[in-house]
Amino acid sequence: KETVTSWSPVQADKFYEEHRGKFFQQRLVEFMSSGEFHALVLAHKTEDAITKWRSLLGFTKCYKARQQTPASIRALYGLSDTRNAGHGSDSLESFVRESKILFPDWDYKQWTTDNRETNS
Repeated sequence: KETVTSWSPVQADKFYEEHRGKFFQQRLVEFMSSGEFHALVLAHKTEDAITKWRSLLGFTKCYKARQQTPASIRALYGLSDTRNAGHGSDSLESFVRESKILFPDWDYKQWTTDNRETNS
């Protein structure tokens, strides 16, 4: 699943509501509402798909990614902690909440059911 979209500051604030009150939250909202971005749902047939994606992304802090995971997406393309070139849900629960914001008409549970039947 994919889309190219943009957010208002209100939409970005809703997506990043878990960070409200943190020192970087306003910068994150401003950046995420500054232009278009690509949103994707990536699927992998393992229990550790989220862990694998977050490993490919690298550390949130780009300087740390450059030092410890130099081939990661954030090490290669990130500019700062809030402009770090990618997002990865940290859990299935976060993914479900975040995907509803990005793809309001998409049914995650139906999609997984359909794909299990197709690929079995």
